[in-house]
Amino acid sequence: MKVKKCLLTATLSIMVISFCQQTHAQAKGYFLRQWDNLIEITNVSFANSNIRYAKDKVPDVDIQNEWKGIAWKGEKVNTQVLIWSKQSIPKVTYSISELVNSKGVKIEAENISVSFIGYVWTDGYFGNGCYKRNNHELDSSLVADVMDTVSILSMKGNTVQPIWFSIQVPQDIPSGLYNGKISINAGKIFSLKVTLRVSEHILPPPTQWKFDLDLWQYPVTIAKAHGVPLWSEEHFKAMRPYYTKLAGAGQKCITISMIEGGNQSKEVSPAMIKWILKKDGTWSYDYSLFDKYVSFVMGCGITKRINCYTMVPWNMEFNYYDEQTGKDTSFTAETNSLTYKTFWQNMLNDFNQNLKQKG
Repeated sequence: MKVKKCLLTATLSIMVISFCQQTHAQAKGYFLRQWDNLIEITNVSFANSNIRYAKDKVPDVDIQNEWKGIAWKGEKVNTQVLIWSKQSIPKVTYSISELVNSKGVKIEAENISVSFIGYVWTDGYFGNGCYKRNNHELDSSLVADVMDTVSILSMKGNTVQPIWFSIQVPQDIPSGLYNGKISINAGKIFSLKVTLRVSEHILPPPTQWKFDLDLWQYPVTIAKAHGVPLWSEEHFKAMRPYYTKLAGAGQKCITISMIEGGNQSKEVSPAMIKWILKKDGTWSYDYSLFDKYVSFVMGCGITKRINCYTMVPWNMEFNYYDEQTGKDTSFTAETNSLTYKTFWQNMLNDFNQNLKQKG
């Protein structure tokens, strides 16, 4: 009986595997036929900016050689351009023109940005959010996500390459119709027309918005992505465009780790304040990195408040430098303990004085 049961289970497993392989092969064949059925070898078109298009599937879009947009003065508007081709393209480039109205008034090219969109691997949550996930149930896929800083790239055959196009309309520009173009070189030149109608309405600068954005910043991740030493001048230079864009989106908060222990992004957030237990048993605090970082972020346009985290870290472990031993050390304590309350009360009183001195 056991032998029959094992044979039945094995047979069912083989059938399931065979079915999955067959289904995958059929899907792959269907997508390949879509590419083979393309009339033009390479295609370029404006596309819906609210859709992330798959890298390996022919996009379901009608070819559009013109984009018509409407914007307030001071507003940023965006659209998306897609390139898809049956053949490899060793070098894809783009160029943009200024937008000009009938009287010769211009939205200069410096107000227009273009970025290739890169694909990253991701998987689904299946509705369970931040809880423990069963990885074997999650299907991985490539998703259009990263705004790349390169100006030239190559494309493989049977793939899609999105491009993100943004226009920052000056606040003091006359209303009316502005025209320009984007040129895409993807084996041959594709010329796309851009028509933007600027209305009389004025959008105030982000510093005046009631909209309050609070996206946490992770300096360590930026340092790793750019391959620069943490807190070096190269690191601060690399952070500036990210934080400037955040400010332009309405970001109001500066994210601070007061003590090491934040790992929400799977990267440990190092303390921006150095805690020192002196030989005589008193505490001192080095705010030099904190002051430099806060001043830097405020200089990028994020100025409303400083959100200080890690008073309650994940593992309730608190790190500091011990002058007596000459080493970094740590202890654990619960929030209702006297140790915890004394540890933080001393620091917060001192921290308060530093904040007042810095304004």
